[in-house]
Amino acid sequence: MYKILTGIFLLTTLVFAYLWFDTTRSSEIDTFTRDAATSAVSELPFRIEDVTLSFESFHSEEDEKAKFYAETLLTRSLQQLTGNQRLLNAAERSKELEKGWFRDYSNELFKLRSVITTESFEDEESDKVKEITVALKQIHTDVQYIVEKDSFTVSDKEKMEALTETIRSFNDKFL
Repeated sequence: MYKILTGIFLLTTLVFAYLWFDTTRSSEIDTFTRDAATSAVSELPFRIEDVTLSFESFHSEEDEKAKFYAETLLTRSLQQLTGNQRLLNAAERSKELEKGWFRDYSNELFKLRSVITTESFEDEESDKVKEITVALKQIHTDVQYIVEKDSFTVSDKEKMEALTETIRSFNDKFL
């Protein structure tokens, strides 16, 4: 009887230890969402470049029809700038990242979008156009430098903070 109870106890201990170990490690879905979020954030230099080009085009066009197309292009570029919000929210719910991980990053992107929107659609004759264009080109270079390193991943808090701070510096200049 003693051997049977000891065997059952040992077997139950092993099963519970495996179940505990299995729940503490991240699943393939968590890893996939983290990698997808890294990929989405890595596209930010291209999104900023699109915004820069469409912003320049919008403010340089004189022809009414061309200005309409430039306005449409700028609007789409601004939408794509913050278009990965659902993916970032899903990545935050994974076990690999903390809740609120992308909060500051997302807020700064929305502020950047707000600056461009204000200076383009609400104040079409803005005197800051050249200054914003230069700043957008600089932010593009800085973001590209941060994101294009092989070691970049969204789970690296220092790199995400550097990326957020780069965007914040632009926003502070124009808000």
